[in-house]
Parts: sequence; structure tokens; C-alpha cells
Amino acid sequence: MKLPTMRVLDYQKIGSSLNDMASNLSPEERVARGSYPENLLQAVDNLFEQEKNYPEDSYETIFECNTMFPLQRKREMDRMMEIARSISPQVIFDIGSDKGGPAYAFCRALKPKRMICCEVRGTPYDTRFVQHFPSTDFLFIEDSSYAISTRVQVHNWLGNDRIDVLFMDGDKGAFNKDWTTYKPMMSSKGIVLIHDVSEPGNPRGTFLELRGQYSHTETIIDTSESTEAMRREAEGIPQKNMYEWWLRHWKGSYATVGVIYLDSKKK
Repeated sequence: MKLPTMRVLDYQKIGSSLNDMASNLSPEERVARGSYPENLLQAVDNLFEQEKNYPEDSYETIFECNTMFPLQRKREMDRMMEIARSISPQVIFDIGSDKGGPAYAFCRALKPKRMICCEVRGTPYDTRFVQHFPSTDFLFIEDSSYAISTRVQVHNWLGNDRIDVLFMDGDKGAFNKDWTTYKPMMSSKGIVLIHDVSEPGNPRGTFLELRGQYSHTETIIDTSESTEAMRREAEGIPQKNMYEWWLRHWKGSYATVGVIYLDSKKK
């Protein structure tokens, strides 16, 4: 299994070709087109049903879902949500929505007024999300995040609104492009969340460059879950789900979130 950090893809070419095909395909066909697990839509339905047993703002179930769990450590996501909640975001942009896990967590925890989900492989779960979160106005984009057409679409959809929280977890070779594309569309007190900043590469390089420009930044790193998972493995305790497998496999590497507070720009 490889993390998205290892993908070398032409995101603009892939996004454009897949987007051209999307309109005439059923959700099931879009699942296959994006090379998603064939049970993805059933997993979404099951997730929505299981959440009834949890507090209203909880996203615990997403990490228990073998199909949709986010490729990030939960305790780091908890801190990420805490930071985002501090500004009561009305508009959230999730770049690299993958199977819908992060978008689900944002919607459950923060209940944004408007939500943008961008995933180059497609968002076959879009109709289900729209129906399940009726108070959120969604924009789903099945194209490269930094394609000119995507930038225009986001700009027009926003109107007079601004992006409050930007979560960058898409093309790992182009976080700098996402930054330059969407920074002008963000609110003055917005927050940028940059995933996978622990390893050398464009995500870390982008974060370090921005960290030199802003006085209020943060690095969210909590590998305690990985340590606990590896200890259970050493004790011979079977893994309880795929998230546990993921923690054991990566042994505390990757993940980590860089945070930029836009109201702290250095003079």
C-alpha cells in the first residue's frame, strides 16, 4: 500500500479526462472509474447509519470504517479540528478529498455553511453527502485543484464569500500551486492546514517557506497512536480495523499537519 505522497501523476491531465466522462456515469460507474473500492457507496451509507450512535459533532466512525478512513492520525485530526473551530469557519475547502473521509469529518465537527470538495479521481459520493448534510452548500470538483478551470469555478461559486479553512492534501508535488491559487480567495483571518509536512518534499517545503512569512504557525504532530498500535502488534494483539493496520504499517512516519494563521503575516 502506498500513501498519496508516493503518487507521481499528471493531475491536470487526469482530472480533465475524468471530468469529461463524469456527467454520463452512474455513481457506481464513477467508483470504478476512480479506482475506488467497489463497496465505497455502501460504506458511505453504513457510515451515515452508524453515526446515529455517536454525539452530533463526532467523527469517530470514520476511523472505524475500513473503506473510508482518512490517511492521517486521528489525534492530529482532533487538534486540526480544534484549531479550525476557533474561527467558526463558514467556508471550508478540502483539496484531495479522496474517499470522502476528511470532508465527512469537517462536516460533522464544524458544520460549515459551504464546503468545497476537490478530488482528481472523482467524488462519486457527492449526492449522498448533499442529502445527508442538507444545511451545507457543496461544490464537488472532479479535476486538478490548480487547473485554470477549477480556479475559475471556485472563484465564481464563492461570490462574495471567502475560504476560511483551506486543507491541502492533494497533489503532493504542487502544494505551492494550491497556495498561490487560493490564497487570494481566503478570508483575512483564515487558516491553512497543510498535510504531510513531516517528510522532505513539496508539502514540507511549502510549509517551511510560509512559516518564514507568518509569525503564528503550528506543527501538529502526535505519533502516540502509532506507538500504541506498534505495542499491540508486538504483544500479538490482532488489528481491529484497517486504520490500526495503517498505523502499524507506517510506524509514525508521514502525516503531520502544518498550520498557518493568515492574520499573522509578518510586516
